[in-house]
Amino acid sequence: MRASSNPPAASTSDAAPPPRRANHLLWFGPLMSIVGVLSYYLIFSQFPATRDVPWVNLPLVIGGAMLSFLALWRARRQPERYRGRWVGGVSVILSSFLLVTFVQANFVGAAQLPAPPAWQDAAAPTFALPAHTGETLALEALRGEIVLLVFYRGAWCPFCISELSGLQKQIDEFRDLNVVILAISSDPLENSVKLADSLGLPADVDAPLRLLADPDLAVIDAFQLRHEARGMDRPITRPALLLLDREGVVRWEYYAANYRVRARPSTILAEARALR
Repeated sequence: MRASSNPPAASTSDAAPPPRRANHLLWFGPLMSIVGVLSYYLIFSQFPATRDVPWVNLPLVIGGAMLSFLALWRARRQPERYRGRWVGGVSVILSSFLLVTFVQANFVGAAQLPAPPAWQDAAAPTFALPAHTGETLALEALRGEIVLLVFYRGAWCPFCISELSGLQKQIDEFRDLNVVILAISSDPLENSVKLADSLGLPADVDAPLRLLADPDLAVIDAFQLRHEARGMDRPITRPALLLLDREGVVRWEYYAANYRVRARPSTILAEARALR
């Protein structure tokens, strides 16, 4: 009998293993975290609803870290199916770093502010400072008008820009109440001028919102608002709002416990109406 020429069939145990899949979560995790961090400062900090409480961005950063941990877990538990055992470690470290940094900056560091002073029902210190309008503005010259003093950290602060932008958007309502807004920071005058341009503030000497420069912190110190902020190369001001009546007496003050949080213009307008 003639022997069969067909080779013996290969056993299933000798079959080649399936190719390993790309572990896309290794990249999606850090990418989601980066988007969550950057979009907060570039976009969402400009809107009070998402600035005061980062309910959009914090879940993004947390989700990015969770995806990175999931990617690393898949690569280590199923190395025959998923790639990225070593890259997964880098992904986890990067996403975790972004999460810790975001929480530290916006919940821990942002709350490390000096104790607020108490100016309620006290006469505000007089001062004269250069304004972005080119004048040197004296507080005494505004006697007889309601004055809102806005102490902001600087032109580099996205939360301050959001606050000033919100006031500018409702400037007609402040004007109707005869409220003059003076925003003071430790920035040099040229920075105040640039910020005024970016906000679209008029350069008229009777503009209802004027940016004042106090680089020597003389006025900031007079109001007891100096802040030796960690990581800053010079002192800045603690964010604050002081509403002065027509006699220059502080009738309302606001000091946030976190520099990310600012009073809404509607709240300030309600206080100003009470002084009419």
